[in-house]
This record gives sequence, structure tokens and C-alpha cells, in this order.
Amino acid sequence: MVTASADNSARLWDAKTGKSLGHTMLHNNIVGSARFSPDGTRVVTASDDETARLWDAMTGTPLGASMMHEGSVRSAQFSPDGTRVVSASWDKTARLWDAQTGKPLGEAMTHQGPVSSAQFSPDGTRVVTASEKSARLWDAKTGKALGEPMTHQEGVLSAQFSLDGTRLVTALERSARLWDAITGHPLGDAMKHQNFVLSAEFSPDGTRVVTASYDHTIRLWDAKNGKPMGVVMTHQGGVFSAQFSLDGTRVVTASEDHTARLWDVSPVVSGNRLLLAALAEAVAGNKLSELGAIEPLGDQIEQLNKLRRQTANAPLGEPIAESFIRWFLSDPWTRTVSPLSSLTVPDYIQQQIAAGRRDQMEQEFSGHPLLRPAPAPKPSESSKH
Repeated sequence: MVTASADNSARLWDAKTGKSLGHTMLHNNIVGSARFSPDGTRVVTASDDETARLWDAMTGTPLGASMMHEGSVRSAQFSPDGTRVVSASWDKTARLWDAQTGKPLGEAMTHQGPVSSAQFSPDGTRVVTASEKSARLWDAKTGKALGEPMTHQEGVLSAQFSLDGTRLVTALERSARLWDAITGHPLGDAMKHQNFVLSAEFSPDGTRVVTASYDHTIRLWDAKNGKPMGVVMTHQGGVFSAQFSLDGTRVVTASEDHTARLWDVSPVVSGNRLLLAALAEAVAGNKLSELGAIEPLGDQIEQLNKLRRQTANAPLGEPIAESFIRWFLSDPWTRTVSPLSSLTVPDYIQQQIAAGRRDQMEQEFSGHPLLRPAPAPKPSESSKH
């Protein structure tokens, strides 16, 4: 684990024991962010001392040259493949850097005001930046602007891609907005709060957005149209951040009321819920008798096939029992990553491989055809003699 602190340092910690690891990573001013590289071997930090810096994630020793700006550096992060770094600064620029040497790459991405955030797209080909009342897309190799700025009526605090790279969410002074990441056009309604929106991010399956605000609330929104979902979650103070768990069923929040909290945000399933009980019995191969005793189900395969037939025409991606069952009984190698997602497992695996996370994919999807080793080349006729 890595932490960034107002004591001018970033530190590495053992996530199990909480003990400090390696050297303290020192700057000359407040360290606002610290992030690991995709392979976990390096850390990049951003500081008010006008630099971003690279560090060895095992020892905390510095690597390469300091990445220099002419103003406070608000954020720095690695590209999905770990070869580049993008930094955002109050000197009105975002910049690309070589993640091994710290040397600059491409053109400075210049704005009219301070840049509060910069993030790579999931495929590493684009960067989105947030500055004053606009967000903007850039070519991640050259630093050249792509399309027109996405203009807002309020100051933009951050901008983030969805996992499939097709949409953006921007956090503003009193709302959040959804955007088409290809055309730069706004999508749906403004997601309104009563005070600064300090974070906004997509769920892993891309179907929801969670926002955290200084108005003491956390809210869920439909990522297609910006409509509110579920109940409002509240703290006793401003909420600095809200983040989904990897499976999208929980949200963790951090607040100035000195608490961090976990919230259950599992989607509510409607439709014929009795079918879910039938699915549970068919998968387990057992059922409950009228007296509450566990009995063998009988023809387990026929029960599963019956459920397949009953849900064959159910719409996919909807929070209804029939949709969930159709997803659950479909091919795990080709279906979407979750019942409400539009991202398929093959596309997700390829994205993660491109980001340098093949080992993680081999654990999550052991045996998937995309992860099988390539066959050894056959010996040529000449090599047989």
C-alpha cells in the first residue's frame, strides 16, 4: 500500500501488518497523490514542490529524473501499459513523460487555467484533462488536442473514463455530468448536489456512477441518462471520495467526519424472483421440501435447461431476474463481465493484458482461450535432417 501526505512524503506499507516498508519518499512540499504502476514495481508521486517523481516500489528509492512543472502538480498516474506517466499542474499544463527515465514526451497539453486532473483512457490512446470550466481529450502519444473542449457552466474538478472508454464523467462544483468520449457531446441529465462534487466514478460494469460531495452525501446515478438511483447515503461532514468495490456491490467512502464507511449498493432485482429460487436449487442439485428438509432435486440438468428455455428471450443488461438467469447460464468465456455490463469477458481480458495485468487475468479466468500459451512452432523440414 502507498500513502501520500501533507508532511512532504509518500510511504510504502505492508497491507497485512501495517508496517512501514523501504525508504520514505521525500518531496519538498505536500505530496497530493501517489500511485503504483500497473505491474506494481514503481510508484509515481505528485507534489506541490512542482514535481512528479518516480520511485522503486520495493525500496522507496528514486528512479529517473524529476518531472518538472512550473506550478503545483495536482496528479500523476501511469498509462495502462506502464510505459508513460501523465501529470496535471497548476501551471496550466498536463504533460506526458517516459515512465522509465522521467523525460518529457510529446507536446505540453496547454489550457487557459490550472489543470486539476489528467487520466489515460483504458486502452492508453487518449488522455482526458479537467481545467476550470472545461474537460478536453488529447492524443496520448503526441499530446495534441482531439476535438473541441467539453464546456461546462461550473468549474470542473476531475474527469474520468468508463472502463470501456466510451463515456466520461466530470465532477463539478455542484453537479456531475456524463459525456460521449468519442464525440464529446453531453449525455443525459446533470447529476446535481448542493455543494462541491469531490469525486465521480463509474461502477466496474459501467452501468452506474457514484458521486461524493461536500454536501455530506453520496449518490448513485444511472450511467446512461444521469437519473438518480437508490437511496442517498449520508455522512456528518463533507465526503471526499467514493469508490466501488471490484464486483460493484459495495461503495467505500471517506469523509471529514473522521470516518470511512462501506455501503451495500447491490442492484435491486425485479421480475419473476421465484425463478431465482429455482436457479439456486438447480445449481445446488437440492431443494427444500414442504417440511423444510433438504431433498435431492431429481433431474438437475433438465431443470437448468428448463430455465434456459424460460429466459432465452429475456433482455440482457436489465436488473430483472430473467436477465440475470440468462446471463448466468450463458457461456462464461464470451458473456459480459457482469449481468448489467456491456463489456464482454474477451474484451476485458484483452484490455487488461494490454495494461500489463496478464498474471491477474490468468488467476481470474484460468483456462480462457485468450490466456492459453501459444503453441510451439513446428520444426521445419530442414531441421528434421
